[in-house]
Amino acid sequence: MTDPELSERLVREGVVELGDLCASSLGPFGGETLLETDEETLVTKDIHRLIDHLELTNPGARLVASGAVEQKERIGDGSLTLIVLAAGLIERAGDLLEDGFSRRTIEQGYHRAGRAAVDVLPKHARPVDGGIEDPRIEGAIRAAFARRLATDDSLVDAVRDAADLVSSERRDRNRNGFEDLIFEVNPERGGPPVELVRGVVLEREPVDPEMATTIDAPRIAVVGGGKKAGTGIETRDPRRAGGRSGKGRTSVSYDPDTPAALETFSERESADVARQVRALEAADVDAVFCTMGINDEAKSQLQAAGITAFRRLTSGMATHLANAVGGSIAMEVRLLEPEMVGTAGRLRTFEEDGDTYVRVDGCRDGVVGTLLFSNSIGEISAEVERDVRTAIVAALGLVDGGSVVPGGGGIETRLAAAVRDDARGTDDRQAIAMAAFADTLEDVPRALIDNAGKDSLDELTALRAAGGSSGFDCFAGEIVDTDPNGPLLPERVVRTVVESATEVACTLVRVDDVLPANRPEESAVDEIDTTPDPERDFAWRRS
Repeated sequence: MTDPELSERLVREGVVELGDLCASSLGPFGGETLLETDEETLVTKDIHRLIDHLELTNPGARLVASGAVEQKERIGDGSLTLIVLAAGLIERAGDLLEDGFSRRTIEQGYHRAGRAAVDVLPKHARPVDGGIEDPRIEGAIRAAFARRLATDDSLVDAVRDAADLVSSERRDRNRNGFEDLIFEVNPERGGPPVELVRGVVLEREPVDPEMATTIDAPRIAVVGGGKKAGTGIETRDPRRAGGRSGKGRTSVSYDPDTPAALETFSERESADVARQVRALEAADVDAVFCTMGINDEAKSQLQAAGITAFRRLTSGMATHLANAVGGSIAMEVRLLEPEMVGTAGRLRTFEEDGDTYVRVDGCRDGVVGTLLFSNSIGEISAEVERDVRTAIVAALGLVDGGSVVPGGGGIETRLAAAVRDDARGTDDRQAIAMAAFADTLEDVPRALIDNAGKDSLDELTALRAAGGSSGFDCFAGEIVDTDPNGPLLPERVVRTVVESATEVACTLVRVDDVLPANRPEESAVDEIDTTPDPERDFAWRRS
């Protein structure tokens, strides 16, 4: 047995310490944390990356971190704010316990305050009914970025276009959903921080250096379906011991009796290649991508026909490309119909660091996009990617009929005022717990203002007086009207953050004893998975 009073205090201190770390990182001007592990040195403000590397042995901190991960996976944003609020509620609950308040009173006060905050939330919400071009969506996109890149208009445009690509009207014909948004590091140097390519970028080169490397408005055919599907534009290489086989090829076994028979076979194979090339010409194809090989004779005939060819695509590459250009995969060239051929705005090959890439862009009829991230430091690119994912989820949650509330600490200030009003009508000790809840809500604007280098006392007082749709603009360093240009937050994000933070805090408030459990040493700190699932982290589901 351990000292229960000491254990409870240590649990609360662990949560508060995690909350302080998150508060210092809140907003675009939040600080970075340097974390050194046995394998690497990491500089980040991404709380999920920190949680992944930190050994959270404190059970309270691990419970709060688990709630933050669930928030990220279910809703897409708000995990950092959830930790800040939960930590503030736990810290103030500890003060109330030391002042003689019962756990029951604190829990009831917190639950009543949480309900008061959530009930008043719709009063401050504004609908998004202008589709993807609604300016309120842009305000929400900018607020979703934890970095200063939120001021980059090209980045906001890329996020908006990516959200439009997989919005509900497109999902009707895009069964893959977010699988058709590809995230890649930009192989070309000097590009924008984030760029949306309406198409794909593949590490492939033309099969013949004499083929065209740039084609405007190309018609593109995709041939072969990957392993054990299709035949490809190639001749078989017969040998006396049997043919040649492999993934994506047709097995052939031929044992010629005479040189003449061998020559006859080769002529037939050559004629077959010629028929395939003529079929591509008949379909008015400018470029063909195959999942199988392309032999020397086929290269020559394709080059003579003015068709640029690429070979040995994976089945995933072929599927993405076909969806991008608005075409469909032909298992064999002889099965290719003109309507199966897709189109793009431009096809361009380029070299970078000794590798050759092909970029197929401007595919307005397709449903695939590639988001390219440009940064010399891979870790930063990874975190920008996470911000972009969060912003896309925020935009998608709004484009189908969501609503927004003031960002920049504005909504938390309004909710705190509502909780204080409700507390005035409470004639028991719960009112003190409700006042503590209201103070905690204002920890969010206080942290944003402090991190932006302004005086939180003065600015928070001004924010309370401003009312309406006001919020603190970290970039301008002043109180602004957030509607419609932002910063704005999806209402559902704020709602779930308040509800989850309240529940986590009340769970820990009810704890009056901490007992160590016998368990194997190797599982000492791994029972709660605090790493967001990379697939669910990009979920678009609406609650």
